[in-house]
Amino acid sequence: MFTILQNMNFVTLFLLTIFLFSLQENWGAEENALKTAILEGDFPAVQDLVQHGANVLANEEFLEWESPLYWAIDSDREDIYEYLLEHGASLYPQDDQLIINDGDGCQKTPVMLAIRSRKNRIARYIVEHNLQTPYDSTRWMFNLAIWCENHEFISFLLEYDSGSRKEFLKVLCAYVPVDCDEFYDMLEIEIEYWNHALEVVKHLKKQSFFTPTKLGEVKKELEEELRICVELKKEEDARPPYIPKPDPNRPPPLE
Repeated sequence: MFTILQNMNFVTLFLLTIFLFSLQENWGAEENALKTAILEGDFPAVQDLVQHGANVLANEEFLEWESPLYWAIDSDREDIYEYLLEHGASLYPQDDQLIINDGDGCQKTPVMLAIRSRKNRIARYIVEHNLQTPYDSTRWMFNLAIWCENHEFISFLLEYDSGSRKEFLKVLCAYVPVDCDEFYDMLEIEIEYWNHALEVVKHLKKQSFFTPTKLGEVKKELEEELRICVELKKEEDARPPYIPKPDPNRPPPLE
């Protein structure tokens, strides 16, 4: 009798293992189908998959920076993004993961991801529907858009919120790094920023947000900042490399 029970337990465990494995396979196939539909912008397919139980929540099974909402940002389809939000989609498994720096000092919020990758339909949708997180200040969005030379989003934000134009000029003329790695050459990064800012000014000359006189003043200020940084960089590069003096009290290395 005991042997029969043992065999039954083994069979039950075996069948349960097969069942769980099939569930995992089905989940993986479902996830891949949803990912494909979102990235291809196939809205009817996305609706069908979600209505039949496809998971739209971020979870630990996804690769880093992957979730249905992230794929929607990547597809730049605001209709899919809105639909997923309506069905409870999230960018991360936990809300506190919004503050993950991932080594570059930039919060990975939905609008920040959209600005960086120039998915401007999604970025506009988020701003227009007031879906920003507490990290998404107008100043920070402008700063990131300048760094990425996302001229289209800058123009949108200046048009959408005309009261932000004065603040934009302050942001444009104030170097704020988005990367915080201590090993970076900070002067080199600052030079890069001023060059990005000058490209933005060149773009704004074709718009009507600021007068030519004002843009001329801003351009002159940016060029001066760039000149100073370039001179400092030349001086820095001309210095001989620092070689520390050997410590006579330090024991010799072990062979």
